[in-house]
Amino acid sequence: MRMFKKIFLTILLVIFSFYYTNKVLDFIKSKDQIMIEIKENKDNYKINAIDAIIENNTIIPGKCGLVVDVNLSYLKMKKLNYYSDSLLVFKKIPPSISLKNQFDKLILSGNSSKKQISILLKISDINIINKINNQSINIILETKFINKNQEYLKTISNDIVVFEEKNPSSLAKFCYAEKKYHGFCKDSNLYTINPFYISHNYYYNTYIHLENGRMFSYQIKTEKELQEISILIQGIKNLGYEIVSLSTLLEE
Repeated sequence: MRMFKKIFLTILLVIFSFYYTNKVLDFIKSKDQIMIEIKENKDNYKINAIDAIIENNTIIPGKCGLVVDVNLSYLKMKKLNYYSDSLLVFKKIPPSISLKNQFDKLILSGNSSKKQISILLKISDINIINKINNQSINIILETKFINKNQEYLKTISNDIVVFEEKNPSSLAKFCYAEKKYHGFCKDSNLYTINPFYISHNYYYNTYIHLENGRMFSYQIKTEKELQEISILIQGIKNLGYEIVSLSTLLEE
């Protein structure tokens, strides 16, 4: 019994000593000029999170906020012994309402606060896919096509989107629905997207509907049509938009 009490008191002493030491260190840090400046300036860099917008069975992703990580910023600056805004360390704050795990919702677009768009090409010719040299372009394929060309498709970095299939390929990152959400991909934990489909007059119909977060899909059957898309992409970039993959566009 006496031994037990001795061990218990020793543990208690260690815990108290650890707690007291941390309190002393926290007090010392709070009086450090670097810590004072970090706390004075941290709110200037705060970016509030934006919640996802859910309406019935549709969703538009939210966006993570940013706050200064006070302790990590302090440790980084203390090594150099001076305060600098450029050395601030940030941490993401997820939105309260998020896209995460909303596999039963139809994604209409990316968040409009980012000047980004995604281009999706519906293709059924492996030779055309082979000529795509832009990794930000998303490729819409049928499962049977994916299965037939699986080994080759494993070598590309583009996001592969499966077209309204009940048994989506494991290579697919997203599901694609032109008209409405069918629920085929929910069990495979794939997000279903509903891009703005353009079947003709690529330039005009794209530019009049161009806006932040937009997803555009096009049917590509010939190399000439692929070349038209390349010219279209350059024109969109010239307007200040960034062409990104779906993974990037829908990231919160």
